[in-house]
Amino acid sequence: MMRKLIRIVAVLLVVGILVSVGTGCAPKAPTAPPAQEPAGEEGPGEEAIPPEAPGEQAPGEEAPSLSGVLDKAQGISSYSCEIEVTIPQGETITAKTWWKGDKARWEGSFEGQDVVLLSDLAAHEAFVYMPAENMAFRIDYSSAEETVGEPPQGQIEEMMEYQPEILGTEVIDGKECLVASYSRAGEQIKIWVWLEHGLPIRTEITTAEGTIVMKFTNIQIGGIPDSTFELPAGVEIMEIPGM
Repeated sequence: MMRKLIRIVAVLLVVGILVSVGTGCAPKAPTAPPAQEPAGEEGPGEEAIPPEAPGEQAPGEEAPSLSGVLDKAQGISSYSCEIEVTIPQGETITAKTWWKGDKARWEGSFEGQDVVLLSDLAAHEAFVYMPAENMAFRIDYSSAEETVGEPPQGQIEEMMEYQPEILGTEVIDGKECLVASYSRAGEQIKIWVWLEHGLPIRTEITTAEGTIVMKFTNIQIGGIPDSTFELPAGVEIMEIPGM
């Protein structure tokens, strides 16, 4: 049981690191869902952002500035989304994440087990919660911190350090996006940033091993309750040796 749990935690952390890298920076911090709600359901008060009407860039019209688009994300206090990560070998991993201030939550099914990763950057706490077992395991906060990093608003801002090239605009999943490309540590990164809210919609990371593709869908903004980032009452908390 313990060996399987450590394997699940390792997979969960790797997924988080991939996503934090894909949103435009070196790994730093993660996100979160409603604590007592089934996976895939939204927190009370959340409203889905309806698809935008497809837009086209008028001939001769300059694309919006990347910094101006990213500024729009700064007013977002909380949001959630679903994430699909496809790695070069063809394997696809899905998860859902919630962010609110310094708190984050990841939720997904790994090794056939529903797993939740909760982190509180301010309190320096991180837990892996397994609903089916009614157990939570305290993990090394530094590992969770590398996985989650900072909220995506800050992550995608860091790509400005790499002098990204603006390629134009493109509609992805009904959302008009600014498309940018840049190189970092031998990797070529292409990112689609939602014009309306300044959040990543898609990221492609090309490495010597192949291309990692990340898709961010079902984005919901605001209305996430604090209970989303809390363990349910009565959960047994244990320690994982060596983590």
